[in-house]
Amino acid sequence: MLGQILLDFLSATRIETLTRLIRFEEVGVRFLRLTSSESLLAAFSSEDLTGKRILLARAAIARDTLPAGLRTLGAHVDVAAAYRTLPPGNLAARARELLTAPHKPDWITFTSSSTVENLVAAIGAEAVAGIPVASIGPVTSATARRLGIHVTVEASQFDEAGLIEAILAIK
Repeated sequence: MLGQILLDFLSATRIETLTRLIRFEEVGVRFLRLTSSESLLAAFSSEDLTGKRILLARAAIARDTLPAGLRTLGAHVDVAAAYRTLPPGNLAARARELLTAPHKPDWITFTSSSTVENLVAAIGAEAVAGIPVASIGPVTSATARRLGIHVTVEASQFDEAGLIEAILAIK
């Protein structure tokens, strides 16, 4: 099974586009819709990873849940920071401009813990008070709450489509 699964953390839109262009099923490749370290570990839970070597290319600030879990399953895991998430230089000025305008945003969406951390570091949690906040999932919501932001709604499907559905369900 391990060799037949293409595990993908890309958005659902990219997966759907790829499957329209290439008939992966014909060559024995399946997509699993995995949106968190926990779901990836659950997919591997029935696999014998003893002695398997895994190179995990990921964000420099990613949680240790996935490599630790893979090691628990017997894998030898090497972690390589493939990218760093950095806020734009004008984040504070632009965010203040938008949040103090006469017509404030209808929603603030957070799609990762780093988006919450970067915004709070730039302008403080109090700057978003009174504006509904949508979170892409439980990890991001926990970060927001820890930093003093009230989460109005959390997506139950942890991707862009789930975030939109969660917002629309409130309206």
